[in-house]
Amino acid sequence: MRKLLAALLLCALTWPFGLSAAGPVILSEFMADNTRTLADEDGSYEDWIEIYNGGSSPVNMDGWYLTDTAGDLTQWRFPNTNLNARGFLVVFASGKDRVVPGAPLHTNFKLSPGGEYLALVQPDGVTVATEFAPKYPRQVPDVSLGFGLVTGTTALITTNAPVRVLIPVDGSFGASWTLADFDDSGWVRGTNGVGYDTGVVDPLESSYSGQVIESQPLAYWRLGETSGTVAANSGTLGASANGTYQNGVTPGIAGPRPPQFNGFEADNTAAQFDGVNDYVGGPGGLLDNRSSFTMAGWIRPTGAQGSRTGLFGQNDAIEFGFINGTTIELWTPVGQIDTAYPFANNEWHHIAAAGTGQALELYYDGNLAAASSGSV
Repeated sequence: MRKLLAALLLCALTWPFGLSAAGPVILSEFMADNTRTLADEDGSYEDWIEIYNGGSSPVNMDGWYLTDTAGDLTQWRFPNTNLNARGFLVVFASGKDRVVPGAPLHTNFKLSPGGEYLALVQPDGVTVATEFAPKYPRQVPDVSLGFGLVTGTTALITTNAPVRVLIPVDGSFGASWTLADFDDSGWVRGTNGVGYDTGVVDPLESSYSGQVIESQPLAYWRLGETSGTVAANSGTLGASANGTYQNGVTPGIAGPRPPQFNGFEADNTAAQFDGVNDYVGGPGGLLDNRSSFTMAGWIRPTGAQGSRTGLFGQNDAIEFGFINGTTIELWTPVGQIDTAYPFANNEWHHIAAAGTGQALELYYDGNLAAASSGSV
């Protein structure tokens, strides 16, 4: 049986946003793309919202509201729940709408990783305690966004002060360099500022998914689900572009993983397709009348592919896949590229197709494999 493992994306743009908070009770933090960090009572990794009471007295949250719709400030109401002074309360944004006091709370809406309005509203149903408006920015999987509750600044060296710098190769200096009479005459001279890498992982710098989301694709399906039929979209179109696994796609198969593929999680998963009729159905018309586009993903063919085995695309608009067992074709109504697929079976490779409006291009593992003039 022909099998193919894959993950996918499609590309696009940016927007400004503002946030504000007033009063002791605020919406302090949220996560709009939770895939593995905090499970609810059902064992599901739902998005979540954190509320913080910065006051000195408990607050009863009965009658407060959460909303992801600027035109409906009373969308979801808190039940009779006390929030202690300096205390935190997590509400799952799952759409499950659970409001039993003392039990885990769930809103009647979900959050979009692509960005949307989000607010905490006081009991009068009008006064906004915290809002992210008009939208919070696109979100990285398993990374939260919120307010710094305690901040402080200590100036150790003034701006543009003269400095001397050395990057030691070992610890032989010990603490001697901190002494007033230490001889630093051989160190590099410069002007502040001087910085260093903290070693803390920056998801937008270090993770593949973070870099993809930073490019603001319209649709980005990680295909990392381990069950169910929904392929979640982390692109700017949000849940409106969720895909659906069709005809028995097998989820939860091992995907590209370190150390060979850094930037992926050690337990990264992918979806397996039978090469016959398995597919992920996405939003209709997404590739209609595109003058430029980018489609890309990771694939690992496990055997010879049949003729016209599609990878990514839309019928009769932009089609991309194996035209035969050894050749990849990018086809548009006004031009196409055919080039050999040179890799062995059971190897992960990144494959991308791009249209610039003037040319069509194919890339294997970031290297240009073929190009031709043409437009869409």
